[in-house]
Amino acid sequence: MLKILRIEQWSKNLVIFLPAIFANKFTLIIDEKLMLVFLGFSLIASSTYIFNDIKDVDQDKEHPIKKFRPLAKGDISIQNAKIYSLSLYFIGFGIVYFTSKYAIIFLILYTLITVLYSNFFKYKKYFDFLAITVLFGVRLFLGSYLTGIVLTNALSFFILSTINQIIVSKKISIINNYDIDSNVKVKKYLLDNYRNKELDKIFNLSLILSLTILFFWSIQWFNGGVFQVFVSILNFSSLCFFNYIFYGDTYKSETEDFIYWIKNSKMFFPMIISGLAVMTLLYL
Repeated sequence: MLKILRIEQWSKNLVIFLPAIFANKFTLIIDEKLMLVFLGFSLIASSTYIFNDIKDVDQDKEHPIKKFRPLAKGDISIQNAKIYSLSLYFIGFGIVYFTSKYAIIFLILYTLITVLYSNFFKYKKYFDFLAITVLFGVRLFLGSYLTGIVLTNALSFFILSTINQIIVSKKISIINNYDIDSNVKVKKYLLDNYRNKELDKIFNLSLILSLTILFFWSIQWFNGGVFQVFVSILNFSSLCFFNYIFYGDTYKSETEDFIYWIKNSKMFFPMIISGLAVMTLLYL
């Protein structure tokens, strides 16, 4: 049962906390309302994962990694999966509703985009990755609403361009993964629709945009003391190193599952350093 929930993917909903983190409002991170909405959204995310697994069960059976998912393996029946999906959705919906009634607007928008993605956008050029980026945007602005923190345009663009980079990286990784047969639906779709290295260009553009914003954000601390300058250089350098490794691993077909890649790559430590550097700068 737990495996079908994909609890490790709940980390995507941590985006809800980013407005509080970047605004140096660390006490809001443990706010009861924010924590409950995070839980509610995570249960709904698990519901949508199961919904997608039901729709893609035949394709997943042909995928070298996804074939080990509970539905593809036959460990859980389609009927039981439907019950789990609906139950999780209504439990999550109830948690969000009783925590913040206006947050339901974000939840309905999230659900609508998810349904559109699963049924229409998943195999529509450009919409296939833009829809996922928008879903992260819904999480981000939900966090902004719950905390009352207004996001700057630069911060919003930095977060969303970084997320878009990760999403496009997954698609490039699939294309370059020779363990996935070219006739598997998702790979065939990508090969047929993205030619002339279109995905590479989108990936590089997202990378350049996020690093440019990060660079200008970092140099604003150069007017501070020596320690602030050191921490800002450390932050920018560690994220540049992260992107260097991530870029290379993308074309080695190792970034199809970003969470798995983080846990099993050499990037965990640099990300911790960068996170601590950001929090230090914000605290100072």
